Amino acid sequence: MAFAFSSTIDKNQINSRLKKIIKDVKSISLPALSKAGLNSDLVQTFLYYDNGGKRDPLLTPIIASAALSAEHNSAGSGNLFLEIFLSQILDDINNESFGKDRNQVWKKINEVLKDNISHCTKSELLYYFKTHLDDTTFNIISSVIDTATVSDKINVKKGISNKTSITRSSGYKFSGLNINSEFFKNSPWKRTNCRVVLIDGVIESVSEIYRLLEQQSENKTPCIIFCIDALEDVKNTIIHNFQRGSLDVVIVPIPVDHLHINTLVDIGVITQTTPVCAAKGETISMVADHHKNILKHVTVEKGTVIIENPDADEKALRHLENLEKRLSADPTISLILQPRIDTLTCKSLYVSVGKDDLNKQPLIIEKLDSMLRGLPNIISSGFIEKKSIKTFPNEITSLLFKDDMDIEPISKIIQAINIFDSVRNSIIEAEAGIQYTNSQEA
Repeated sequence: MAFAFSSTIDKNQINSRLKKIIKDVKSISLPALSKAGLNSDLVQTFLYYDNGGKRDPLLTPIIASAALSAEHNSAGSGNLFLEIFLSQILDDINNESFGKDRNQVWKKINEVLKDNISHCTKSELLYYFKTHLDDTTFNIISSVIDTATVSDKINVKKGISNKTSITRSSGYKFSGLNINSEFFKNSPWKRTNCRVVLIDGVIESVSEIYRLLEQQSENKTPCIIFCIDALEDVKNTIIHNFQRGSLDVVIVPIPVDHLHINTLVDIGVITQTTPVCAAKGETISMVADHHKNILKHVTVEKGTVIIENPDADEKALRHLENLEKRLSADPTISLILQPRIDTLTCKSLYVSVGKDDLNKQPLIIEKLDSMLRGLPNIISSGFIEKKSIKTFPNEITSLLFKDDMDIEPISKIIQAINIFDSVRNSIIEAEAGIQYTNSQEA
């Protein structure tokens, strides 16, 4: 991965812009992230910042794209890349801190890492965790290791029951959606044999979907409607009848932002349904006659829809492969493509942490998320032990090893350092681009 600019750097300009980025990102509050449906993970924090109005127009898209590219290649490396970037970039461009030539330092770090890769069996990994973790955390990780496969994407979230549970899903997960909480007030909305309707437009009147709602009321069958938006009267009518039990219909507006610009396209692929679109001369009322595809299973919860439709898996795989080819050809568009690829990678393991375990360990979700995302990589690619890098500067060691753990996935660390090295070199060569952007802003 590389980003090409030209000339040499004006350190005062670049220092000023980088300091502002670092200050702005670190000042983002957890309530602001929660309101946006995100957690405190650095990759999500940076994407939230990159999507805001105060972002640096040249540098932040590059950094965000690099973080997503790193995360795509190795779980956890996007977060680690950003930690390294935020703490080291200012010293690096000024060649300060732990060595006169920081290029040589990073090169040496990579060489030492590659020379000290270790491998272990699942039983050996379990023994290591048992001697380093509290019983609550170990019991959960032990269950995950017994269940997970190398290809699994592991997700950790706060559960709604007292006990922690581990479930497997082969569905396609769409996140960051504007779903009214009434549809999952007491528990997630889970339905089998669910009708799906796609509308590439705004539902302005109940009359536009009256026949569809009438059909669902008569059949007493579930239905999920995806649309760009709907006026309040439409939403309130569906919610009111859902609460009364006369309709089992959920409406899901798709946010209009760069993360969801192609969501209807992807949903169309996996549901084998073409969205009704006014630009094609179609009317919304047509869905009553034309959208009758049935999905095997649908789950709706806060900000999220998970769809299982085995009939479309082959078509979805071809769609996924096409997106991955586009990303490989142009990593700079990962900000748009990577979330779509993550959605279409459907093998997932969900760890829902129960209230009992949360009461014992209030920070257990963050700890588990950090450790479990790298678990498949440890098993498949190996790990690095903290003791093997004792010659590293302390500030680097503390960045690479978190949560008092003495091992980390080797692929996560090397990927993060390689991406950081690419971005820092691009910034160091970026005076022409920086000056051009400044002149545009003026």
